[in-house]
Amino acid sequence: MPFQRLHAPLLLVLLALLAPLPAGPAAGRAAPPIRRAPTGHAGSITTTGIEFVGSIGGNMATVAISGTLAFAGEGAALVVLDISNPAAPLRRARLPLPGLAHELQLVDGLAYIADDQGGLQIIDLRDPAHPALYASYATPGPALAIQIVGDLAYLACGDAGLLILDVGAPTHPTLRGSYAGTARDVSVAGSLAAIVDGDLRLLDVVLGRCSLSAPAPMSPIVIPCGSLV
Repeated sequence: MPFQRLHAPLLLVLLALLAPLPAGPAAGRAAPPIRRAPTGHAGSITTTGIEFVGSIGGNMATVAISGTLAFAGEGAALVVLDISNPAAPLRRARLPLPGLAHELQLVDGLAYIADDQGGLQIIDLRDPAHPALYASYATPGPALAIQIVGDLAYLACGDAGLLILDVGAPTHPTLRGSYAGTARDVSVAGSLAAIVDGDLRLLDVVLGRCSLSAPAPMSPIVIPCGSLV
């Protein structure tokens, strides 16, 4: 019968359709190995050959307010915010900086910024809508903190220590003294400067007793971390 003659070929077709498909990209060929990105320490992607060229936005690490304006370090930039309506602050201007703005102080229309690898950046804010670079000073280490006292700027520069700069003529900051230790923050009151490097160090910076052309504070009082009660 015709049905009996077709039964065998139909069975072969069904068996072919039910056969398992070959695994991988092609039958008989192994899948190529997975290439992984090169890693540095602790599994992080290496940054060899990568150079920082700028940023948009970023964490705000420092801020100072003058009237209805706030001046904030935002990543590698200084931003000017109108806070006349605190519920809805408005960005008025943004000035890129060469480094990360760690701390700033406002004095007489100028912003003095501890700008990490950018050293000291002095920004003219007398026209807040158009902030502009006024002067700068290259520090031997990253500028992490700053305090302005009169005509002097005290800069904590990490492992490069403490710098004392004369900014009486803000267009030409000049070195007046230094402390060759480690300084990650600084606070000055009268003749005493306090810096921290894990411990607390108290420095005598009375200018009348120090040569301003040589390292100024030389004999710190060290208070080890954890010794205070």
